Amino acid sequence: MFVDDEPDILNQATVFLEREKDCLNVVTASSAKDALDLLDEQETDAIVSDYQMPGMEGLEFLKTVRRGRDCDVPFIMLTGKGHEDVAMSALNMGANGYLEKGTDPEVMYKDLAEMLVREIENYRAERREEMLHSLLRHDLRNKAQIATGYLELLKDFTGSEEEKYIEKAMESIEEGVDLIEKVRTLRKIEESETEKVMVEPLLETVIDDYSDQTSREGIRILQGECECKEVMAGPFLRNLVSNLVENAVKHSDGSKIMISCEEENGNCLIIVEDDGKGIPDEEKEKIFNKGLKKGKNSGTGLGLYLVKEVAESYGGHVEVKDSKLGGGRFVIHLQEA
Repeated sequence: MFVDDEPDILNQATVFLEREKDCLNVVTASSAKDALDLLDEQETDAIVSDYQMPGMEGLEFLKTVRRGRDCDVPFIMLTGKGHEDVAMSALNMGANGYLEKGTDPEVMYKDLAEMLVREIENYRAERREEMLHSLLRHDLRNKAQIATGYLELLKDFTGSEEEKYIEKAMESIEEGVDLIEKVRTLRKIEESETEKVMVEPLLETVIDDYSDQTSREGIRILQGECECKEVMAGPFLRNLVSNLVENAVKHSDGSKIMISCEEENGNCLIIVEDDGKGIPDEEKEKIFNKGLKKGKNSGTGLGLYLVKEVAESYGGHVEVKDSKLGGGRFVIHLQEA
């Protein structure tokens, strides 16, 4: 989010930054108040703000973001020449960096783009590490306690009651094991390198992996047309597609799952769709959020979050739509090799 009261600067910033780094998508605000309103409506990975603005100046805006909104995304302050005191105040208030305006625009925006990418990558790495530690400390401990509690209750019950509590204990243990595997995968994603991956053989492998399970569930899993040969991805692409198939098996209430791929403007679209009950529009916006759980088979709530993390680690993204089959349609966008 780029905040400045000069429309021409907002236009220049958008053009220069997005041209300098393809991964940057710039939204603009012409005042600190407009920026705060935008923060209520959408997430942002970083904020760049001018210092001198009417109404609320940059330092007050920074203070509001950090303390009033408890928002810790990277914040870069733009200052005028000779305003070292402003720069130091901004750093003391929690800014991640600053740049002086007034230099050659191309040089300034090049430096700013590099600073933004660096700070965003560091921020995401720190947040991911915090999330993983939180999962290991809190969620796994809870799962173990639940399992232990149900097993303790077995001492006082026999017959059908005993069987019921054993089942609940086993479910909780299975969720704990699943959580461990997903956390391990998230940790390894950061270490993996992008490479060329053959698409069609990978999809065939995933279908083979799930053929017995889907057959028992009365679900047909089919492979549609595959227009892509290779994509830039890595070893966790199989996990990504498998998680989408697993999600369809558990939650779609359908009888058919179709996996296919299409070419689109140099990208490969890997598609997993079903003929089930579909996904309400209000859930599409948050379905990839960490910890979202829906229904009795919700598990750890990490499956689709893991899908998003894997896709983004390979420079792509994933979206959910309505399928012509009647259910949900998950589309993975990756660069063709």
